[in-house]
Amino acid sequence: EVGKWNTSRTSSIALSVNASPVELEQQDFVSSAKSVLQESGFEASLLEFEVTESVFMHRFGIVTKCLQELRDIGISVSIDDFGTGYSSLSYLQKLPVDTLKIDKSFVDQLDVANEAGVSGDESIVSTIVSLANTLGLKTVAEGIETERQASVLQQIGTDMGQGYFFSRPMDRKTIEKYLAVN
Repeated sequence: EVGKWNTSRTSSIALSVNASPVELEQQDFVSSAKSVLQESGFEASLLEFEVTESVFMHRFGIVTKCLQELRDIGISVSIDDFGTGYSSLSYLQKLPVDTLKIDKSFVDQLDVANEAGVSGDESIVSTIVSLANTLGLKTVAEGIETERQASVLQQIGTDMGQGYFFSRPMDRKTIEKYLAVN
């Protein structure tokens, strides 16, 4: 459906899909992704696979190779729920990823400030954004539910945000109505 929606719009809609360690270890995963793109006519540059930090703890070499092959055909890769796993920072600079998705657990606490007006999680999020910028990665904050969270994240410099503050999940018909207006 997203590919069809893009043909009738002046600005394109991107699509993010979660990928599990099991899927990434399958030998035909990249060729299957290529086939789906060809059959659907969807642009590879508008597709992003989201993986958790733990995916790299399984079979690092195989998973990294698969993700690099996806990037080679134009598909983006993001680390989902960043900051909650156990990955090493030394691995981070070696991984074929484009984006760090800041976990909702950090965003939730942005509404709770200490006496100085700053939350501990605000410092963590700021550090993640700084790290991502240094590594040439984009940042997405997950789970934004309040105007204050959105404002703090914008001030910190996150590239994008997602969450109920912007929109609740929508079914296909609701999305089509929304797209017709916007």
